[in-house]
Amino acid sequence: MISNPVFVGLNIGTAGASPGDLNFLPSSWPPEPDFPICISADGSVSARYGDDEWDLTPWAGYVLKLNFGKAKRKDRRYINQQNAQIFKRVVAYWLYGPNPCREVRTLVNQYEIIRQVFSHCSELEIDASNLYRYPKVIESLADSIWPSQANRLTVLLHNIWEHKDHFGLCILDVAGISLLRSNLKKHEKSQTAYIPPRIWLYQLSRLREFLEDFELHMAEIEACVDYCLQAYATSAGDLERACTTQLSSYYRPFASLNNPNKNGKKCGAYRLGPFYKTANKFNILNLLEKWCGDIRQGGVAALSMYFTMAAQVGKAYLLNFTLMRIEEASSLRSDCLVLESDPITKETIYLIKSATTKTVEDDEACWITSPSSQLAISVMSFIGTFRTKCGSLNRNLSLTKEDLANPYLELRAYEPWRRHIRYDTNPEVRSNETHYGSFVRRYPKLFDASELKIRQIDLDAALLVTPSLCPEKFAVGNVWPFSWHQLRRTGAVNMSASGIVGDSSVQYQLKHVSRAMTRYYGQGFYHIDANLNQEARAEYIRGMYETIARSFLALRSSSFISPHGEKCKEQIVEIISAANHSSLVKAAKTGTIVYREILLGACANTSPCPYGGIDYVGRCGGGDGKLACMDLLIDQDKEVQIQRLGKTLSNRLENLPEGSPLYNSTQYQLRAVENALDAIK
Repeated sequence: MISNPVFVGLNIGTAGASPGDLNFLPSSWPPEPDFPICISADGSVSARYGDDEWDLTPWAGYVLKLNFGKAKRKDRRYINQQNAQIFKRVVAYWLYGPNPCREVRTLVNQYEIIRQVFSHCSELEIDASNLYRYPKVIESLADSIWPSQANRLTVLLHNIWEHKDHFGLCILDVAGISLLRSNLKKHEKSQTAYIPPRIWLYQLSRLREFLEDFELHMAEIEACVDYCLQAYATSAGDLERACTTQLSSYYRPFASLNNPNKNGKKCGAYRLGPFYKTANKFNILNLLEKWCGDIRQGGVAALSMYFTMAAQVGKAYLLNFTLMRIEEASSLRSDCLVLESDPITKETIYLIKSATTKTVEDDEACWITSPSSQLAISVMSFIGTFRTKCGSLNRNLSLTKEDLANPYLELRAYEPWRRHIRYDTNPEVRSNETHYGSFVRRYPKLFDASELKIRQIDLDAALLVTPSLCPEKFAVGNVWPFSWHQLRRTGAVNMSASGIVGDSSVQYQLKHVSRAMTRYYGQGFYHIDANLNQEARAEYIRGMYETIARSFLALRSSSFISPHGEKCKEQIVEIISAANHSSLVKAAKTGTIVYREILLGACANTSPCPYGGIDYVGRCGGGDGKLACMDLLIDQDKEVQIQRLGKTLSNRLENLPEGSPLYNSTQYQLRAVENALDAIK
């Protein structure tokens, strides 16, 4: 074991390593090729220092492999053998050197950032340890570095240089790092994009339609998969063997269209013909082809594709109605839906329970959600239960009691007709996330790309909330580039923004969850027992203040007028001309600016209104014979709604006793409406 005090030993929390363990500290530096880097819970070594690829899945909890040589992905550049050795030494130093990485994601992040250095040097056939000698190469390297990673890369390279005596080499010296810094592109920070209402509603409607179709055919789907399981059990000899091994084509029960006489030939199994005939027999052929396309060539594997797609769709649907992170949604189990009754309002509050990825304290945190989340959970639970049943019969897997009693909602395929058994791992090893933006390509029957093309009205709505959008990426005619975090960001804005999100369809979809989030996230009500996730609450509150800032900014438009003239409006909005967005957000937090949507338009009063204001316009519109409120800005775009309000008040007035308090109050409101309409004219 190395005696140098600089090397402190493996500190990855999930590794569970301690002094004396084989992988705690190497005996030499750099480590010997056979030194075990990662050891799984059963004692098997999944990664050794000399391997071209380190399998760190036991640490990560999902399939994770760090590749140091020829990349398997097409979008990755290769690294030659000489630079691969240096690269491995760098990553090992992050594991065993001073201030070692404590979390796998930190290690992966640093690996991804510095990999670009080694791939660039390999392309130019330069030893990375000599990079400091080639200023022109350093300058060209700057073009390969993502601006968002520039600062972090600088720190990593400096740390390697600072510890060069213990590390054994350096990549760039101080002069080289300075040269690289001077050539790096400036990183322009931008917020996650807000999905405009039309596109948000479209994707939501398609997700829901998929889930409703699945639920409607759930009995037929269950009958079909049970039939297929029995067919595979007959071909394999028993169900356990069918779920454990991958039957050769000679033993599979369903015929291939390319070779219809091959299947079942060696086991004497009854021949069922092509799978599409079985699907048709159980009345799910049209369902599968609606969402998966032509299944005739793919055969029974289409069922696995459909189930995986359903789990992904269900997760996306849940993320539309919660403020969860994608990692948190991917770890949900079947019992995740919790219903509580508010003791004051008697309203049922729908909550999603999961372990959070951000803080240890919130190990069982809850997120407020919509009643419609039950649909997604029902579908995902059906799939999770079925795949757990198949996984429990696989002799190569070891499922826990919790896995069996309370399955994950999202699991990899364990059914006998899955495409590859080499992907079989225990449920605790989570699958790598599928990017939401890839759904358009991966599931072409789910989203129509033409519906997702950005229109001018979409771009205007997105820029109102996120003005720093990349103009090349978010341009009229481009397909909207989805991401998982966009659902979180959009939800935070939509659910806290009755004024900025004027689309009535959006408000209808979110009416229940928006009301609950306003009460428990925004107003701090604590009348339920659930431990609400504080990250979600913070995201909601950020969205709330940003909404106030954006809405206040919109008051500058010509559609808003003051009943007291243009000078009065200028006094209300004068702060806008001298402030940027971040300043307006700060002003919203301190209460310097306020935006309240009211029946006549907007109220900018920083104090609580003693007259109601939101749903009573008699005082703010000057219906009581006094001047209209100085903080009122009338929205001319609401003229039709204001006219409709006037008709409603007129009809109500006819049925009230003249001179009664309610009659006088209604008359005040009617006059206020007339005043507003006069101002618009």
